Amino acid sequence: LQKTLHIDAPLEEVYAFFEAPETWPSFMDHIEEIRRTGPNRWHWKVAGPGRVPFAWDAESCAVPNEQMSWQSLEGSIVQNAGVAHFEREGSGTRVHIQMTYNPPAGILGHNVAKALGVDPKKQMDEDLQRLKSLLEQGKATAHGHTVRREDIAVPSRGFSPSLPS
Repeated sequence: LQKTLHIDAPLEEVYAFFEAPETWPSFMDHIEEIRRTGPNRWHWKVAGPGRVPFAWDAESCAVPNEQMSWQSLEGSIVQNAGVAHFEREGSGTRVHIQMTYNPPAGILGHNVAKALGVDPKKQMDEDLQRLKSLLEQGKATAHGHTVRREDIAVPSRGFSPSLPS
């Protein structure tokens, strides 16, 4: 999966939201929880097909205000990896995301999800549009309610600038 979008907000602000994944459930519909479990480590819980929860652990690394990447840990039920690149574009920010995933049961799991109407590309596009709205308009609708930017406490340095070991 990949997506490029322009967000009319300063690069440092956009990056701050990306580096604080524990805030993502407030504006990303399919993510139920992300919590830090250690340096560069996160526990993810998402709503899968039929809202069945899936959880896994991942590690991350970053170059502040330029790039962040992540990958699920070995043995995770959902194998995934990705990278987000950030570039100044006028007074705003260009964000380019590339992500791969392998759902439980591989292609069979992908086909079951598709049959149930789950489209990861569409989910990613919608989540990023909500983030864009949140940063540009100050609000977005997720989980059936409106979330306001000022209601989201964005901690600093959620991702460490060092590479995972």
